Amino acid sequence: MDHIKWYRRISFQVPALTMLCILIPVCILWYGYYHFLAERTVDNARNTIGNSLAVTSLHMEYMMSEVEDFARTLASDEEFCFWLQNYLVSMDEGREEAASKVFLSLNQHISGNELLDTIFLLFENSGSLISSQEGWGESLVEQYDSSWMGRTAWLTLPSEQGKDMEALGLLCPIPLSEVSSKNVSVLCTLKTEAWQGLMNRTGYEEEITLFQNYEGSLHAASPLNWERGWREEELQQLEQMLESQESQASRFLGSGEKRSLAVLYHSVETGCKYLSIVPMSRLDNSIWGEMTYITVLAMIGIAAALAGAWLLQEKVFEPLHALVGSMRTAGAGQMYPVECGKRADEIGFLIGRYNGLMEELNHLINEVYVQNLLRKQAQIKNLHSQMNEHFLYNIFNAVYCEACREGAENSADMMLVISQYFRLSLAEGKEMVPAAQIVSLMQYYIVIQKIRYGEQLQCQFHIGGELDGVCVPKYLFQPIVENAIVHGYEDRDQVCHIEITLERRGTCLYFEVRDDGKGIPAETLRRLRQELLEGNSIEGESYALKNITEQIRLTYGEGCGLEISSEEGQGTEVHFSLPIWEEKK
Repeated sequence: MDHIKWYRRISFQVPALTMLCILIPVCILWYGYYHFLAERTVDNARNTIGNSLAVTSLHMEYMMSEVEDFARTLASDEEFCFWLQNYLVSMDEGREEAASKVFLSLNQHISGNELLDTIFLLFENSGSLISSQEGWGESLVEQYDSSWMGRTAWLTLPSEQGKDMEALGLLCPIPLSEVSSKNVSVLCTLKTEAWQGLMNRTGYEEEITLFQNYEGSLHAASPLNWERGWREEELQQLEQMLESQESQASRFLGSGEKRSLAVLYHSVETGCKYLSIVPMSRLDNSIWGEMTYITVLAMIGIAAALAGAWLLQEKVFEPLHALVGSMRTAGAGQMYPVECGKRADEIGFLIGRYNGLMEELNHLINEVYVQNLLRKQAQIKNLHSQMNEHFLYNIFNAVYCEACREGAENSADMMLVISQYFRLSLAEGKEMVPAAQIVSLMQYYIVIQKIRYGEQLQCQFHIGGELDGVCVPKYLFQPIVENAIVHGYEDRDQVCHIEITLERRGTCLYFEVRDDGKGIPAETLRRLRQELLEGNSIEGESYALKNITEQIRLTYGEGCGLEISSEEGQGTEVHFSLPIWEEKK
């Protein structure tokens, strides 16, 4: 795996794909929902602004009709017209009295009207005017003489000196009798708060509202000086919208942070046009306010993607990487288990089985190592034993020949038995020998021991079953017989009885040695059984039995072993069963 590039490894690809599978739908959902909200917000803004402008048109038209009615009422007031005529025809004191009466009448009329701010009386080529309060003076007179005389119209008036605002006024001629030949008109100006309060009714901050009557003589805007900062191109677009004859229209103006939504409402009844401009930044604020919920969901989705990728990396790929690393080191001969904690999932099962396999392999390797070590030790000892046995066989055979020449028959018989025993022990250097040869070997050994013990040693053989062709290790049997004689009857003068059984039982070869010696104490027997079961060191006490048990396990497997039963003062029984191995022909 080392040659695989990092971006092609599954430990990178799967978490990345998991994140993409969550992130891409989340981003698409978020982006789509944002555009849906943007379109819906713009549509709602168009409808809201359009409805608001329609309401504004109704209020403006009502207000204008009220002022027009007021102007007609004033022009039809006989008393007012009487004093106005006197003012025009009188001289000196009579003129002053008439002027005061006209001024008083104007104030009486305007005091009952909440819409009007000032009333002006303009006279043809007089260079003067009469107003309900101080007004704009000569500028209005000049405008009247040049372009307003005789007209009935709504006008946008120049701002009052010292005030940065426009005024809206209705100019209306006053018909007088033929006594006066001069034209006289009344100019009624609206209170600023009266008409500006109607302009901004949509509720959007930084809104700009424009108003234009049918003739184009009246223009109003809220706030004043709104055109500052606007480009010429954008102002032309607004003029084009005001020139449009559509009942409703909208378009976007500008770009970037100055991008705005412009909505036009055209009153069909009066021909007046209303245009409202709302910055898109204010609409975006409402969009982001509604985007909070979906943004939180998107963040949760991203967090879930990151958490899923982390869990995959931590819970799947890190353990698998550790498993691969352990396999790589195992290939180099270092077999260590993988740490994964207590996991009940498939990864835990896989690593658990791998760790079990490693433990079993380590056990088998150790067992093979021990077997090889014991086999080499046994081979060395066997060579030594063969050398000693061969040497003793030659010595005893030479003594036997000499005893025969001298006529010492008893000594010759003894030497013959001993030399025959060693000859069988050599077994031509083979580890596995026929079972019949093992019987002969034990019989020669008993004959040798009877030379020592005489009639005090009584031995009985029980040989049963078909033993032809059965092969067994040659060093498993004689040491057990030797133990029965040496440990069972040492320091005792009574007759000892030994029974040796070797027979075929099904697919096994059964071997048993029973004696009626002094037996084994219970504690010693328990400790001996424990040592044989655990396979402790084969040095020290009970060396022969431990060695035989280890040879049986190494040769036939863990299921085979030596079993001992004994009772102190009653004797001991040692037996084992071996799988039958047929001799190769």
